[in-house]
Amino acid sequence: MTTDEIKVVLGTLLKVQSLIHSIDEMSDTVVLKRELKRSTNRYLQELEKYAIPLTKQMDIMESQYFVDIVAQLDKICDEINVEISPDLE
Repeated sequence: MTTDEIKVVLGTLLKVQSLIHSIDEMSDTVVLKRELKRSTNRYLQELEKYAIPLTKQMDIMESQYFVDIVAQLDKICDEINVEISPDLE
């Protein structure tokens, strides 16, 4: 893989991990949650085939940086304010 491809794979892995955290915040009573989680986990498994060998090569500082990025993405997602028009409720 080229450096650009590695960046894309790792960047996508970060985003998918944050997406899974967001799905986890949904109520267990939401029917859609299970299907979203199943689909996202399948996508993550495919992505990990390429990403895991890359992340295993990281030293402790790089690994912590990776974890910190996911945490920052989670915070950004938490700050996104979605408003629904009363017409759509």
